[in-house]
Amino acid sequence: MCGIGLQLTVGDVLVHDVASWDLTTLHRRGPDATAQHVIRGDRFVLWLAGAVLRLRGPDVVLQPQVDALGNALLFNGEIFGGDAVNVQPGESDTRQLLEALACSTSIPALLRGVHGPWAFAYWHAASQTLWYGRDPLGRRSLL
Repeated sequence: MCGIGLQLTVGDVLVHDVASWDLTTLHRRGPDATAQHVIRGDRFVLWLAGAVLRLRGPDVVLQPQVDALGNALLFNGEIFGGDAVNVQPGESDTRQLLEALACSTSIPALLRGVHGPWAFAYWHAASQTLWYGRDPLGRRSLL
């Protein structure tokens, strides 16, 4: 089980406010690795944090994953198939999903094609849009 967390603060946020956010509780959800990423806008700060419990694959994949375009993804789940994202054995679901989301023209349509239990938070840098959700059966928590 992994843990993902985000905090969106609108208005003036001081640098020390961001530095003081605590990963202790989240770390219990995934003791193998924790990481965080902060996105600063003109009037907001978005803090993304992930804790990973490695259950599959040869390496721990840190979360959030951030691509060269500045898109960031937190993903708690498993992709079992579907027509949207092709995950080969040994590949990271999170990395493959981030790549698919960055290329997608319709994020809701892409996510409808992801089979398996999941919850996610995705920052699309070009549009400065935060997407979040979970699979239709709600098998992963967004609390």
